[in-house]
This record gives sequence, C-alpha cells and structure tokens, in this order.
Amino acid sequence: MILPFILLCISSLYCFSVSYGEFCDAITQNQGPHPTMEQYSSFVRSAEKFAISDKRELAMVLSQLLWESDRLRTKEEYGCDNNKCLNTYFDGIGDPSKAYHGRGYIQLTWGSNYLKASESLYGNRRLLENPDLVCNVDQIAWDVSFWFWKTVVQVQPGVTDGCFGASTKAINGNLECNGYNEKAVKRFLMYKIVFDTFNITGNPNESGCYN
Repeated sequence: MILPFILLCISSLYCFSVSYGEFCDAITQNQGPHPTMEQYSSFVRSAEKFAISDKRELAMVLSQLLWESDRLRTKEEYGCDNNKCLNTYFDGIGDPSKAYHGRGYIQLTWGSNYLKASESLYGNRRLLENPDLVCNVDQIAWDVSFWFWKTVVQVQPGVTDGCFGASTKAINGNLECNGYNEKAVKRFLMYKIVFDTFNITGNPNESGCYN
C-alpha cells in the first residue's frame, strides 16, 4: 500500500518542488495579479512534461515568462489582436490570412516557430493552422513557453549552471545584451524576487548577458 501512495505523491501538484503559495508570491511580489490555480496547475504540468524539476531553473523560467507576458497579464502581443499584425510576422510559412504575432507566455512569433512548436508538441500543424490556440488555451500557452525554453534557452551555455543573464541572451540577446541594458537589468531584478520567494539557497547569478 505504501508504493502506490508514493507514486501518487510524486505526480501530485502538492509534491512539486514549487508550491502554489510560492508561485503566487513570486507573481504578486513582482506586481502581477494573483494567479489562478489553473495557471499553477498548467505551469506544473508543463514543467513535468519537459522534465524541468530543478527549483532554480524553474525560477529562471518563471521570471522570463513574467517579463515576456507583462507578469502573466497577457498571452497575446499587445496591439496585435483581431489580426492587426497580420503581415508583421509572416515569413512565408503558414496561412497569409492568419497572423503569427507573439502568443503564449513567452510570445512565440513567426510561422516557422509556430510550425516547429506544433510538430514537436503534437506531431502535426495545428498551431500553424490555428495560432489563436496559443493564447486561448492556457495549457498550450505554458507548453509552448516551456518548449521554447527547452529547445532554445536551456541549451545555451551557462543556463543550466544558473546564469540568469545567459537565459536573457538566449531570448533577446541581440537587443538587450550588447552592454548595459535597463530591460535586461529589470529581468534580473524580477528573477531576484522569484529566487527569494521560491526559498532557494545561495544567491542569484546575474552573469551571461551584459556582464
């Protein structure tokens, strides 16, 4: 009887390394709205799906997603709803009548990236054919964001060593990592708050972007 209980505990939200309380504090102390249990549950499922269990890395992931999504306030690029950015991100892949602007908590853009994410997550073209799924379905918004982290960010030197700046460089290095940059600094300050609310031992590592 003990083994089934342990297995159930391992797959339970309550045994996840980040508690709902820590998740809430990380967001609200960064001036974001109080998150729903659905958001937390989706965050946990995505983390488990992509085998990210290290609390420090989860703090880095959440911090970057908070910055990219205006503290989880939006899953769609501001000013691009109702196809207002129809031609802005069209790269010849997908349907020219559909807009491939930023969606999800990490703001997936360009048809080619919608296609890669869709094929990796589902083995088909569903996100290319219906890109609004990324902003309309919360679990998909998290899954796409964790997929981006796993395939684009995590593989960069320094990220798994806890260098937060290295993750910023992987996400937006061309704009934020050529010397001191206020936005990159604000990303790190956000991470410091998440780091503390997650009760992680040690100190957050700023290196990898502008230093």
